[in-house]
Amino acid sequence: MLFLLLSDASCALWPADPATAAYAALRENRLDAAVAAFHLALPCNPANARIRKDFAYALLRTGDRLAARRQFEDALRLDPLDDSTALECAFLSFETGQPRQARLLFLRLKDSVDPQVRAKADRAFEDIDEPLRTGITRWQEALRRAPGQWSAHEELARLAEKRDEPALAAEHFEEAWRRRPGNTDLLLDLARVWKEKGDASKARSALVTAWRTGSPRVAESAREQLGGSLPTATETALATPPSSPQQDDSPVFEAKEMGARSLENSYLNDALKYLTQAYQQNPKDAEVLYQLGVTNNMLHRDTEALQWFALARRSDDAEVAPKAAQAYSALRATRPGLHVSAWFVPLYSSRWNDAFLYSQATAEYRLGHSIFTPYVSLRFLGDTRSGVKFNAYTYLSETNFIGAVGLKARLFPHAYGWFEAGEAVSYLGRRPNLGLATPDYRGGLSWSKGWGRLFGSPEGGWFTETALDGIYLHRQQDDLFLYSQTQFGYTLPKDERGHQLMAYWNFNFTADRLGASWANFAEFGPGIRVQLPGMPRGMVLRYDILYGKYTMPAGSRNPGYWDVRTGLWYALSH
Repeated sequence: MLFLLLSDASCALWPADPATAAYAALRENRLDAAVAAFHLALPCNPANARIRKDFAYALLRTGDRLAARRQFEDALRLDPLDDSTALECAFLSFETGQPRQARLLFLRLKDSVDPQVRAKADRAFEDIDEPLRTGITRWQEALRRAPGQWSAHEELARLAEKRDEPALAAEHFEEAWRRRPGNTDLLLDLARVWKEKGDASKARSALVTAWRTGSPRVAESAREQLGGSLPTATETALATPPSSPQQDDSPVFEAKEMGARSLENSYLNDALKYLTQAYQQNPKDAEVLYQLGVTNNMLHRDTEALQWFALARRSDDAEVAPKAAQAYSALRATRPGLHVSAWFVPLYSSRWNDAFLYSQATAEYRLGHSIFTPYVSLRFLGDTRSGVKFNAYTYLSETNFIGAVGLKARLFPHAYGWFEAGEAVSYLGRRPNLGLATPDYRGGLSWSKGWGRLFGSPEGGWFTETALDGIYLHRQQDDLFLYSQTQFGYTLPKDERGHQLMAYWNFNFTADRLGASWANFAEFGPGIRVQLPGMPRGMVLRYDILYGKYTMPAGSRNPGYWDVRTGLWYALSH
């Protein structure tokens, strides 16, 4: 009653309809405000399935799949005939570690009147049911080969329960308990499937036995399931079989293999159990460390996932360490809080007969679900010849340290915008008409994406990489620059020592708003990237031979040129 009164009060005190405010925030892409307003709208509209469904979609956009699934479940209870809600609920049930519930929903939706829902449900049901069928067959075959394996009976029973075959599950839970009576957790499993089967008396007998013979934890769980009352001394219990030590054989499959199979089939809690056992057996197994990271990530235990990925990326396994490092970086990049990164690019260009160094160190504070990220930055842009003569290509070498504060915005996948304001301080000292320090304002848009076997992949294959950048520079007469860089080529697999080579063809294009002749050109040519044994992770050597042509030639400048570029790329983050 108090909850209803408070709910009514919140609806009355809210300055506008909370649902209206939630939808307005959604239209403006203010997800946090929309979620808060939806929370207030629910008690004001307790029977409105549509609001719960839209709330669920908003939660999905924030990445909270578990909360989204619960809202879809509530919406489905309010409107059981909404097949689109049921379909979303089924997919989210599977993704959040509830494959049994997902299977039942997909099974129901196979008879949907909507042909699209029916087709999706049919495929998804088969994706869940086929591994269960084959798993049951596999364990049945294992028992034919080794009938004394109590663990095989347990695994078969769990698969049968997930496939909604309570009779088969009860048969093998009981057989597993009779072969391992000391494992009293099996009595709780047995009581559950007997209850689902409709055999209440047997279910109660199993709980009575668990209360009498189980550990304190098992006994307390049994008492709770008995309704909180203690069984009488005359209540019938199951006859406890004698323990047979010779039956405690090793399992048919190793814990590592069982964990990998469970993870492959999205049985995440089972995967976590078996992989943890495998880690305890061999703490140095890099593949197990990586799979524990993947499993915890899929269970939304991101802190634990980061710890496992960190261990795996420091392993000596040439195949596992790179993908673990990539997973660690990708997951950590989504975590709120302070992130520090730096990159360095020293290179030599025969076109300019000069060596350049570009580098940047950044400290940014990520704000959870917000698209904005504030940061502070220190750049260095310099070369080896500017100290001798202040040359014309000031854009290529600004001969400055540039400190700035800025703001980045995630626009859509693989793309972001940024703007920063700061001060550029010349390492050459005071310069004519410029002084020692000048204000610096710059910003831009950036998009990049790769396809295929990118550098660092343990396997070889074809790849394509593309990067598009638009940059505004206040100190270059408010000029706008456009860059397009594409590489297409082949990545060789990493060898045992960690050596890897990528060969590719460059297609580059540069243009600017003011039409400066030196800033408008196209170039192409071959190149390689190499990582040598002993080089730190994130460091790559690069060598390119390019032919370029100015698209706006001026004066006596030759419209074509050759450029041999050799350099190094090194990036690190924390």
